Formats: sequence, C-alpha cells, structure tokens
Amino acid sequence: MQTITFKLNDEILGKVDKSLSMFNFSTRTEFIRDAIRDKLEQLETEQMIKKLAAYRGKAKIKYSDEEFEKLRAKVSEQYEKELDARFK
Repeated sequence: MQTITFKLNDEILGKVDKSLSMFNFSTRTEFIRDAIRDKLEQLETEQMIKKLAAYRGKAKIKYSDEEFEKLRAKVSEQYEKELDARFK
C-alpha cells in the first residue's frame, strides 16, 4: 500500500469530519478510501451502461419479456459477484 498526500479545503474537510461518526467511519482515511471505491464503482457502472446502450436493438434473437427478465437477473448476479471480488 502506498501513501499519498493531497489537500482539501476547510469546508469539505468539515463535511468529512461530520460524516465520520454519522456513518460509522473510524478515520478520515477509511472514509476517503470508501469514497474512492464508490466513485470507481460508479464510473465502471456508467462505462458498462454506455457499452450496453451501443448494443441496444442489435440482437438478432428476440426474447420474450419473461426470458429477458431472467437473462437480466443472471447478468446482474454475475456483475455483482465481479464487483464484490474486485473491491474486497
């Protein structure tokens, strides 16, 4: 693990400090690490949505709503497992 240093203005740092006890973080570092993980996950999700949007309507096979819902659930489960493995 590497150490990094950065500056925050007083207003943001004050919000971080207030959030520590409110959301059960024991240190600023723990809070910031969690925030970075959340942001990385958000960016990855947004990127995946953009990729999926490019394929919208391109499928040669048509699915019923029920089949599509089953497929969506399966893909969601797999994606959730991948994210859990990445950020643990």
